[in-house]
Amino acid sequence: MTSASGKPASRRLKLETLYNVRDLGGYPALDGKITAFGKFLRADAPF
Repeated sequence: MTSASGKPASRRLKLETLYNVRDLGGYPALDGKITAFGKFLRADAPF
């Protein structure tokens, strides 16, 4: 789901076998560019 600005309404994603999954889009990278939404995810260990 995205907001009116085109950014996701929440960085949290609900996936069936993972907890605490988040989208890392929108953060600055070392080269000065911004990471794309929906391309980089981070999560804790799957069960």
